[in-house]
Amino acid sequence: MADSLMADTLITGQTTYLIFGINQTYYGLDSLVVDEIFFLPELTPVPEAPRYIVGVLNLRGEVIPVMDVNLRLGYQPQPYHLSDRIIVLQDEAQRFGILVNQVQDVRSLSSRDITTKARYRWEQEQQPVQTGIAHSGDDLIVLLSPQVLLHPPERARHGVEDLFSLTAEGVDHLRQTLGDLESQLQSQRQFFPHATPEERQILRDRADHLRQVPDNQDHRGRASLAVIRLGSELFGIDLGIVREFTEIKRITPIPCAPSHIIGNVNLRGEIVTLIDISTVLNLPPVIANRTFLQNSNNLQQAMIVDCEDLVVGVVITEILDVVLLNPEEICPVPTAIHGISDEYLDGETPYQGRMMSILALPKLLNQGQLVVDES
Repeated sequence: MADSLMADTLITGQTTYLIFGINQTYYGLDSLVVDEIFFLPELTPVPEAPRYIVGVLNLRGEVIPVMDVNLRLGYQPQPYHLSDRIIVLQDEAQRFGILVNQVQDVRSLSSRDITTKARYRWEQEQQPVQTGIAHSGDDLIVLLSPQVLLHPPERARHGVEDLFSLTAEGVDHLRQTLGDLESQLQSQRQFFPHATPEERQILRDRADHLRQVPDNQDHRGRASLAVIRLGSELFGIDLGIVREFTEIKRITPIPCAPSHIIGNVNLRGEIVTLIDISTVLNLPPVIANRTFLQNSNNLQQAMIVDCEDLVVGVVITEILDVVLLNPEEICPVPTAIHGISDEYLDGETPYQGRMMSILALPKLLNQGQLVVDES
């Protein structure tokens, strides 16, 4: 895959970048260095590590240091959320995680769309972490050097490289040691200190999931599901049809549209219709008060779906997790108890002590008469 992307770059003069958001700013990294992406798990802080190294995690037996890019760039710390992501970068023989607020998409950028003249605050480093600023549609994207990110200035390099010598057993020992210093960490190095008990449990469950080394045979046939919440109900969505999760504002109403049509949104130059699928599932609407949308300061979470040449936004209450599901764990839906129409459900599966419905979203979009046929 890397060879194919490199060949395309040589032929077209374009480079493919992974675009992500931090503190309402878009950044880009060469997609060739991106190894995997997952939602934020619990991290183990490391005493005396550089400030921007917020912890380490055990990723299937390999210790991965995690950097908060916001801190790495010299900005003030921002509160963490369950929807934050970890992007694992591969640099030669080592891997490194970076913590970002949101993963947007992958874009091909031409060299003529990139300027390298703006340096600003990064000029203080011998090797600036910013390589340029790209124009993509209405967006300005700050392009970063993964090599400089992973190899910070000399004054902090020694402490970072020491983290790569940790083993999985060392992380477990470190976790126990940090447990003895809990009161001190709460005021100094505790990760995500304001997490609620429920959020803390989700973080731990994610860390436990990432720690497991999957058996190749058992791994076959499993599907990645995004876990979302509509009101009080949990649903699993095939991650293969989900383009991104985003926060929406400035929704343009559509006159005389059905009640499930929320309106149109401008998603980086692409007009996307926003819908509420809850009514088809016999659930209360996600947005009960439409005047909520008239205030441009209000944000609404949405899931952008690309399904059979149909791109649509689905309003959701919350994105919770991404899980790997074994089909053997799916059981039939007890519709008499559940109260949700089973026409668009593929079954149920346990999730953190509750039952989660597996939503057949392509079938719902194609047969549920949710999208207006403008022809």
